[in-house]
Amino acid sequence: MNPTTLSAVALIAAVMSVVACFPLPIGYYTFMRIVVFIASAILIIKKRDEGLSTQNIATALLAILLNPIIPIHLHSKTAWVVIDIIAAAWFIYLAFSTKRDRRQ
Repeated sequence: MNPTTLSAVALIAAVMSVVACFPLPIGYYTFMRIVVFIASAILIIKKRDEGLSTQNIATALLAILLNPIIPIHLHSKTAWVVIDIIAAAWFIYLAFSTKRDRRQ
């Protein structure tokens, strides 16, 4: 998978995380968890040659927090909004760092 595709995967996860800040049906949040989990896994697998880098650890923590298999329930919309914003910012950072890596 080329760096442009990896950037697109990260941006899709970022957009879905931002949209999750709004009050939507529960089905969207489940779908978002699936997409973000898969996007995180793709980004980790493609950067596995870096080993236990800070990027991979942070992405793995997001994948665990937002996993659709064993969901974590915080019972606070405010907490999830903060997590979604942090996740979106992180995926935007990954998208642009992937593009920067490609240029070098």
